[in-house]
Amino acid sequence: MFVVKDGRDEIAIAFKHRARRYAIAGIKNFRTSLTNRYLKNIVPIRSGDVVINFGANVGEIALTLAEFGAKVLAIDADPRHLTPLYFNTHKFGVELIPVAAWDSDCLLKLYLDDDDSADTSVINQTDNYIRAIGQRIDTIVEDRGIDRVRLIIGDAQGAEPEVLIGAAETLKITDYVSVCASAERRGERTLETCEAILNEASFNILHREEEKFCTLIGKNMFIPYEDVISTLSADSLSA
Repeated sequence: MFVVKDGRDEIAIAFKHRARRYAIAGIKNFRTSLTNRYLKNIVPIRSGDVVINFGANVGEIALTLAEFGAKVLAIDADPRHLTPLYFNTHKFGVELIPVAAWDSDCLLKLYLDDDDSADTSVINQTDNYIRAIGQRIDTIVEDRGIDRVRLIIGDAQGAEPEVLIGAAETLKITDYVSVCASAERRGERTLETCEAILNEASFNILHREEEKFCTLIGKNMFIPYEDVISTLSADSLSA
């Protein structure tokens, strides 16, 4: 583990070369920018909201959401990320769940990157792999007795469809979903598949990005009425 410092800000990382990403913008600005790529000023996060962050990595997004006051569950199975993830987020009460979000509860092969990218994937095979526990988000939510989820957010390196399939019941009690569905599934993006899954689960697509990051944001069309009212601006209420 390496700790990068920028004034009073600091962040732990698993790989030294990843420190370059903070050099220009600074740690806090980079984290905020990364989170905004998922939220797009569309998803309001309130204090006490339950957020599930799959593919949490070292916790850049989980940390920012926790600073907003959210109760964050950070899911990541890569043992190289777990120590910095804990270091970065434990002071904010983030719950670390050391599994791979998947479409079933099982034992998986988690393939480690072979190009110094620090990524891991259940989908994209390499010569190096470790055994990891795969678990449905449905199982995680049921085990904790969670009755409402504000946001499911993350990047599964091409396994986003499996993650959403494993959250079929949770989607019924989830307000928003935001995923990175870029070309990380053997070189193919998962945007269309994820969109179809969300549509089937009664989500309206609020944002669909065709560029490299391929952000997809959906909102449950059965989001509670009082919550819709609380997020409207004063101008829209008086119109």
